[in-house]
Formats: sequence, structure tokens, C-alpha cells
Amino acid sequence: MTERTTINAFGNASRRTRMNANRLFAGSRRLFAAAATAARKKSTGLLHCQEGGPLVEFAMVLPMMMLVVTGIFYLGITLCLYLQLTNATQVGAQLLSVSRGQTTDPCSSVSAAVEAAAPNLKTSNLTFAYSLDGQPYSGTTCSAGASYLVQGTSASLTVTYPVNVGIYGLGWGTIPLKSSTTELMQ
Repeated sequence: MTERTTINAFGNASRRTRMNANRLFAGSRRLFAAAATAARKKSTGLLHCQEGGPLVEFAMVLPMMMLVVTGIFYLGITLCLYLQLTNATQVGAQLLSVSRGQTTDPCSSVSAAVEAAAPNLKTSNLTFAYSLDGQPYSGTTCSAGASYLVQGTSASLTVTYPVNVGIYGLGWGTIPLKSSTTELMQ
């Protein structure tokens, strides 16, 4: 196939010049597009960078997550203390129910048994309340209560222990843990 060329005013073949110009511009268009893309990536890379996103999200969530985990930990400790208090109260009430005629101060022996059964509780923070055949007593001694230990009547023991609630130095107050057990006198 023969190409027809025409000579323009500058003395060049117009078709060939157009083809060469297209080739030249096509190469420069590709070069310009690559340079523009690189410049666009460089200028918007800092604004749309995704590399540090998870680290920033973790830094924002970490304090709340630590607060929840620490709260769960302290709740577990409080429940453990409550279980010890409940067990110690049951031990004390059982001792109270079988101490008829064996002691002149049943409250003293019961409070000592409760304190021994709950080694993780501060003994100075324990408060005791007794009901021997309907007669209320409080404290660790009740020498007059021995006369109310009658077989077949009820004897109840209530022990209260305060727990300070607070996380990271933020105190929300004191929650009294309370356990009560009633037994029949033997």
C-alpha cells in the first residue's frame, strides 16, 4: 500500500508529520499520565494513608477496654469475698445451732468460728447480728443469750462486711455484703 504524501508550506510531508507527532505525543501523554499519577499519589498519600489506622483505633479503644476488664476483675474479687462470707456465716450458724449447753457465751464462739472460716475478710470490718429465739443481739458477745438456746427454736446469724467499690482511684462508695442463715437449735 502506498502512502500519499503531500508537501505542506514548510516543505514536509503532512501525513508523515502527523504520524510522527502522534507517536511523539502518545509517548509524552503516557509519560505525563505516569507523572501525574505519581504526583497525585504523593500529594494525597498523607491524607489517605491507611497504614496507621488500626494503631490509632487501638489507642482510642484501649482505655475503655482496660476499664471494662479491670471492672470485671474487681467484680470477681467482690463475688469471691461474698462467697467466703456466706460460707463463714453458714459455719457460724451451724456452730450456734449445736452449742446449746456447751458455752456461756455462744456469740463469742460463733464470731471466732466465722472469723476463722473467712481468712480473706478483715475481722475488724465484720459486724454480727444474732437472733436467739426471737431475742436480738449484736456484736461479738452475748453472755445472756445462752439462756435462749432452747431445743427446737430458731437461731439466726447475720454477718455484714463492707466492700469499697472503686477502679483506678475513683471510689464509688461502699457496698455492704450481707449474709444471713437461720438454723434450728439441736
